[in-house]
Amino acid sequence: MKFAPHLDFSLTPSARRQRDQRLGWLLCAVVLCLVSWNMYRYQEIQDREQSLRLQLQKVSQASQTKVAQISPQQNQTLQSLRLMLQHLSMPWEPMLSAIEAASTPVITVESLQPRAAQSAVTLTANAPDFQSLSDLVAALARQPVFDEVFIQSESVSDATPATWQAVIVMKWVVSK
Repeated sequence: MKFAPHLDFSLTPSARRQRDQRLGWLLCAVVLCLVSWNMYRYQEIQDREQSLRLQLQKVSQASQTKVAQISPQQNQTLQSLRLMLQHLSMPWEPMLSAIEAASTPVITVESLQPRAAQSAVTLTANAPDFQSLSDLVAALARQPVFDEVFIQSESVSDATPATWQAVIVMKWVVSK
């Protein structure tokens, strides 16, 4: 075995120092590459955020200018449509069924005026005596559809036979 290579794994102090310096420089180069890559990605994210903010600002300005371009006549039409939608969203069927169940044959309902914004309805009724009107109010108050039922005003006609007229205000219970 004359030609077998002789491997010496022991390093001299200067060789060890040189190896450590090379590893240190390699580690610095890797860290520098990672930092530069992350800075590049961070800049991309910042640019994307900036462009999205500009798009959002343009869209919000466009929508604000569209709202500002509504004429007073269009605004009035829009308000009347909103009011109509509120009236349509009222619980008409349960409300009318409750009024029908509470009234007696001697009571005449003249008008029914909903106020959707207040969840209230005003009922104008006629009866031959005040007791019939107060019975109507009590019967309406017992209905699960209505809440806060009260007589707002009442009057007696001068004609013969005398009839009582009352304006009854009640709120309907909003189902949740």
